[in-house]
Amino acid sequence: MPTNPIFPGSFDPVTLGHVETVRQACRVFGGLTIVLAQNLEKSNLFTLEQRMDMAAAATRDIPGVSVDWFSGLLSDYIKQNNISVIVRSVRNSMDFEYETQMSRLHADMAGAVTVFIPPDPRYAHISSTMARQVAVLGGDITGLVPPEIIKQLTSIING
Repeated sequence: MPTNPIFPGSFDPVTLGHVETVRQACRVFGGLTIVLAQNLEKSNLFTLEQRMDMAAAATRDIPGVSVDWFSGLLSDYIKQNNISVIVRSVRNSMDFEYETQMSRLHADMAGAVTVFIPPDPRYAHISSTMARQVAVLGGDITGLVPPEIIKQLTSIING
C-alpha cells in the first residue's frame, strides 16, 4: 500500500470538485493529506491560514484527511515527508497535458507516482478560478464550493 498520499494545490478556494477528489482518494488509500502551496509570488484571494482552515472544514466529515502546506518545490516536500503518491484530478485535455508533464517531473525529482482521479461529472467544469470569478461578479456559487466556503468567500469579497 502506498504511503502518505498527498493532494497538492493552491485551493483558493476549495471547490466541490476538490472535496469529491479527496473523498475518492480516501476510498482508495484510506487517507490523504491536502497540501497547500505557499507561493509568495502568486496572489491568492485567501491567506494560507484561511485556505488551510477552509480545506479542513470542507473535508471534516471524511475520515483520514489532514491538511499541511509547503513552500518552494513540491519535490522537496515529497522527499522530506517520504511521499510516494501524488493525487491529481484531471478535468480535461489541457489538465491532462500539464499534469502528465508534472507527474514526470515529480517522478524524476522525487520518485513519486502520480495517480489521476477523474472528476465526478457533476463537478468536472468547476475550478477555483471560476468560483472566484462568479463570486466577485455577484453570482450564486452554490454548487461550486462547499457551504462553509460560500460564507467565507462572500465575506472576503464583500469586505
